[in-house]
Amino acid sequence: MVLNSTDRDLIDFAAAIAGLPVHRIDRNDGIRKTLYRIHFGHRDVVSRLRAVGLAERKSIDGTWPELPGHVDAFVRGFFDGNGSVGIYKNPNLQNPLHQGRLMSSITGPELFLAGLRPVLCDQAGVAFKKLNRRNKVYVLQYNHGDSLNLAQYMYRTAGPHLGRKKDIFLRGAQLDTVHFPLPQPWPKLLVAA
Repeated sequence: MVLNSTDRDLIDFAAAIAGLPVHRIDRNDGIRKTLYRIHFGHRDVVSRLRAVGLAERKSIDGTWPELPGHVDAFVRGFFDGNGSVGIYKNPNLQNPLHQGRLMSSITGPELFLAGLRPVLCDQAGVAFKKLNRRNKVYVLQYNHGDSLNLAQYMYRTAGPHLGRKKDIFLRGAQLDTVHFPLPQPWPKLLVAA
């Protein structure tokens, strides 16, 4: 089984956990980014990766796996690979106090996200969102407050994560909420990690 990504931080992180080397593939066409690859060959490791939904090719038909525990850590890993977070400013707001709002999204197969959605509602306290279709995949999108709840859930226990995504959540937690208040009680974000 092979894990490919153009995200060097993600591949380096996974390789460090797995104790495997990273292979660099330069694509000299001037269009595509450099690709980084990890090879998993041990039968038991491949079997365990498949059991939690990792497919050999980008899958559009994956389903939510039965997880024995540590669902927050699994969601954190899935978000690191298939999620995005950013601070977005509305250009139509002329208020100089407006610092922007945190927005996050998770992309994946419809059946996988349909299984993830109630887990996030029950365990992370995010709103039940409609799945939006983008080409062959689906997206769950979260506003500022739900993004903070998602972050608090994902990072409530220490463990592997992409620091650059967590840093954006941390910056978002510091945004001015006096002039643009959040629903109370506002979570104390990321104290454990």
